Amino acid sequence: MPLKIRCPHCRRVLIAEDDVAGQTKACPACGRVLNVPLPTIPEPAEPQAPPRLACPHCGIEVAPAAAVCHQCYTDLITGRRLPLRQRWRRYSWRRWGAVGITAGLLIGGVLLGLHFRRLRTVSPELVYRPPPPVAVPAAELAAELLGARDETGRRAAIARLEPHGAAIADALAEALVESLRAVPDAARTGSQLAAIDLLGRCGATADGAGVRAALSACESQPALRAAALRARGLIGDAAALEALAAVWVGEVRRAAFLARLERVSPSGDKDARRVASDIVRRAQARAGDGLRALAVDSAPAVFSAVLAPYWESWSWLGHTRGDALADAVFELARPAEGSLDFRADDVRRPRDVLRRVGQLAAPETRAAAGLALLRRGPQYQSVYAEISAALGAALAGAPPATQQRLTWSIAVLRGKLFGNVARDHPLDVSASEVAEALAWAGVDSPAGSGGVAYPEMPILTWRARTGRAEAERALLAEFARGWPAVPAALDRWRAAGLGSSPAVHALLDPGQRTPQYPAVAAALVIAAEAGDRAVRPQLELWVEAVDQPAWLRAMAYTVLGSLDARAGAWDSGWPAGLTLDPAALESGAPGWDLFGRIIAAGGPAAVRRLEETKSASLSTEVRSRLVQAARRAAERTGP
Repeated sequence: MPLKIRCPHCRRVLIAEDDVAGQTKACPACGRVLNVPLPTIPEPAEPQAPPRLACPHCGIEVAPAAAVCHQCYTDLITGRRLPLRQRWRRYSWRRWGAVGITAGLLIGGVLLGLHFRRLRTVSPELVYRPPPPVAVPAAELAAELLGARDETGRRAAIARLEPHGAAIADALAEALVESLRAVPDAARTGSQLAAIDLLGRCGATADGAGVRAALSACESQPALRAAALRARGLIGDAAALEALAAVWVGEVRRAAFLARLERVSPSGDKDARRVASDIVRRAQARAGDGLRALAVDSAPAVFSAVLAPYWESWSWLGHTRGDALADAVFELARPAEGSLDFRADDVRRPRDVLRRVGQLAAPETRAAAGLALLRRGPQYQSVYAEISAALGAALAGAPPATQQRLTWSIAVLRGKLFGNVARDHPLDVSASEVAEALAWAGVDSPAGSGGVAYPEMPILTWRARTGRAEAERALLAEFARGWPAVPAALDRWRAAGLGSSPAVHALLDPGQRTPQYPAVAAALVIAAEAGDRAVRPQLELWVEAVDQPAWLRAMAYTVLGSLDARAGAWDSGWPAGLTLDPAALESGAPGWDLFGRIIAAGGPAAVRRLEETKSASLSTEVRSRLVQAARRAAERTGP
């Protein structure tokens, strides 16, 4: 396409062809040389941006094709905002979340402000005050327990006292001390024992001084001493440790004796031995409860106390090389809660306790702790090495008997031989063997102490008794505890086959100044069941004793009737003239059961005579109750 150019010299417009573009040519008008320019290619025009639209209400930019503003929801065609319902439907979840959070913060702020304003303006009378504590009639409840004459009354009083816990401890202690000033009898002793047990359960959380003083005062009475020491142990009274440990060791000694007796006595005596052993085990377990409570705070002191008589126990009858006491101590150190499954703690806790005793106690007690643990746990060699080293260090300067025991213990614990032969008893250890033990321990000290000779073998100090005598002694003590203990003790007496004995005859002596009525009633039942006609003169005196309770005279009269029924001759005329107060029998002192046992001892003849004989002094209701009690007793005892 031809180009139009202007001569830069003469300013004339010239036409140049495309093929001369970019060349040098002469101007045809003025003849001067000029450069023909290249044709200019026009650049494409930039596209123009579409016009920007804005919301007429909020001014925010909106899309060209948008019909509604996404910010304020204004109709872009009419310029008016959409109705509220349509605007809510278009809100996103983010906006709704922001609205909810904002509303929650506003409401919380308002409520908080109102709360603080109320706290500043509320009247003091509107502030909550807890109600005053309800006064506990501790003195009245304690007097009710100590005044109870039967087991039913004691249980009712304990049920009202026990929920108050420590709040009643001081009042109960005062009432207990006051009751000790009265003349002791079986019913009062039973109530005192119940009060002591209750103090043992709730006295630990009380102030303690009054409770400890009351329990200490109870130790002056033999029937209360063991229970009072146990309660002192349960409340953590460390002052009772030595006495309580002595009670526990005494029961262990009795158990060892009975175990030995079982091996040498006739087989026909086994029932009596079993009854006596059950009583001893219960007494040992009760004392052990108090010792375990004391061991919570001071286990080494408690177990040092019970292990102190270990070497003395070698002279007990039935105690083989201290094994019985060692086993009892090991069981005492185990956890109190029982389990049929093996638990590692059943062995670990005794190990830890006896190890501490082996570290802290006197030398002979350390040796006892090691030997007790060796009997049940021979695997703890590191513990025995530690105890043996301590015993070796204590050999120097010790008395001869102590040197013998320590040397023998080291030999057993470490499996060593000081001398030519192993010794079976500590008193067989010689001075030369003690010297070898000192050399083994690295102690430069001569054996012996001040030239004192080593002691001789001990002499047994217990007098042997049969199992029958031991069971009889224990059950007679049970009779004296009160009416609730009599039925169970009578069952054990019958199971042991003890029959009527001189001790029963002594209880039936009418010349007693202060008879213990539960024990006398038990003796009457035993005489009836044994058919002991030798006590008939005493029974006739009891029947005529107008200074005695009416129920006692009636019971002696019933025993005479039971003996007559067994002999087949009604010399006493029973039940003519028999008079009974149902209220006394309902209270359990003595109760329908004891009369039923006596009648059942006479056999079916006694029951038939009671049913057939009409007496103006005996009502139909009382006769029916006696017959029922006799039949129940006959069913329990069998033909």
